[in-house]
Parts: sequence; C-alpha cells; structure tokens
Amino acid sequence: MNWIVKTVAILLVIDALTLLIKPTILKIMTTLTKGKNIYCLGIINILLGAILLLFVNTKCTSPTAVIIFGIIILALGLAILAMPDKTRKVFEWLMSKKPATIRVIATIYLLAAAALVYAS
Repeated sequence: MNWIVKTVAILLVIDALTLLIKPTILKIMTTLTKGKNIYCLGIINILLGAILLLFVNTKCTSPTAVIIFGIIILALGLAILAMPDKTRKVFEWLMSKKPATIRVIATIYLLAAAALVYAS
C-alpha cells in the first residue's frame, strides 16, 4: 500500500511543476472555483488527505511526516467546504499576482511535495 501514498505524492509534485513552469495555468484552475465546482475541489482535497492518512504504514521513510501532510490536506479540504467564498477570494488574490510571485509559491509547493515523496 506504500505505492498509493507515493503515487499521491508524485501527483502533487507534477501539479507543483505545472504551476512552476506555466503559472498562467492557474487561470484555468480558478475557473474550477466558479459556482458549485468549488465543492468538488474541497472533496478532492479531503479524499487526498484521507488516502494519505489511511494508507500510511511503517514502511514509509517518515510516517509522521506523511500523517502531518495528510492532516493538512484534509483540513484544507474541510476549510474549502466550510468557507467557499473565502476560498474564491484567495484564488482571486492569487490571480492578481505576477507570474514571478506564483512561481515562488509553486516552488514552496514543489519543495513540500518533494518532501512528501521522500517521506513516503
């Protein structure tokens, strides 16, 4: 089951690399927050967090780190479901930033995702 956690971590790395290489893709992601689609985003985050929490095992390099990442992603999904209007405002704020700023944020995201790959 360790491969499930590693697969989720690799998908997060791919997402971060996509944002790093082409920050304008964030505009497409922002369209997903229109209307009731934002709830899908929250559910996806909850599922990813639950997968990390359910399939973490002692074979991971650092099970504690995987559990912490799982809790953070799960909490993010719950926050999106609880406060969809504030989530939309965060995306609008991100869209108002320059591509260089988005790249800095994507670099931090990439480092966190790479740490998750190592920990899994």
